[in-house]
Amino acid sequence: MFAAETGAARVARSFTGRARGARLARVDGAAAWAWAPAGVALGVFVFTVEEGRIGAIDVVGDRDALARLRIELAPL
Repeated sequence: MFAAETGAARVARSFTGRARGARLARVDGAAAWAWAPAGVALGVFVFTVEEGRIGAIDVVGDRDALARLRIELAPL
């Protein structure tokens, strides 16, 4: 029998193999990942860190909402 995955392990497994085009980023100064194939952010995952652990992940993919954000991609 397998133990059910919870918390960080479950989130990490859900992203396995799906990170092509993902880059470290800052979004409005906050730690983030950006899905940016060809260097253009088409979606961002913004992390809220609480006591050294991720407490929330906000996902933004709407073009208008992305245009209002200051997205800084880390160099490749």
